[in-house]
Amino acid sequence: MAPARQAGRQPLLTLTSALWMRRGAWSHSRLQLATGAASLYWITQLSAIVYPGTALVDPPRTFAPQPALAAAILALNALEYVVESRRIGRSTRQRRMKTADLSAAGTSSP
Repeated sequence: MAPARQAGRQPLLTLTSALWMRRGAWSHSRLQLATGAASLYWITQLSAIVYPGTALVDPPRTFAPQPALAAAILALNALEYVVESRRIGRSTRQRRMKTADLSAAGTSSP
């Protein structure tokens, strides 16, 4: 890719990064969006196998590390999704229990 093309994409990359790095409460939908975005490139990389006449590597090379790398990264993304999803579920349950305890303590009579 020409350097001029890369320079033209820099503001878009910066804006996208700024939006993704914004702090806030994580939810399952936000986690799904982040996991999907992190996995999208690797899914498209692996999809090259499906198209006839498409090589995974440039012609001079014979060894193709891309499938193994893509599979490893997708497996890590899936593992992180499961771990973070459980953490979000656990923190949501704890907040609900705390709210219920506070509500019960406020409505009980001595």
